Amino acid sequence: MIDQVQLLLEQAFQQDSLTLYVLMFGGGLIASFTPCMYPVLPLTVGYLGNQAGSSRLRVFLLSLSLVTGLAVVYAVLGSIVAA
Repeated sequence: MIDQVQLLLEQAFQQDSLTLYVLMFGGGLIASFTPCMYPVLPLTVGYLGNQAGSSRLRVFLLSLSLVTGLAVVYAVLGSIVAA
């Protein structure tokens, strides 16, 4: 199975096809579900809930800023690695 995935990746890199981007996105998505992420979720939810009080708009804005910050950091790191 690993040999098949490796062969598929090698072919995708050589052809620079859309398959490569789909495979890389899928790999990143699978990596986000690693066990290391699960202990952090309750801490994040608790912190955001505590900071926002009872305002749903504030919770939404805090969550949006957290996700945007993570996306920017990962985009910059990905750009650096790609360069």
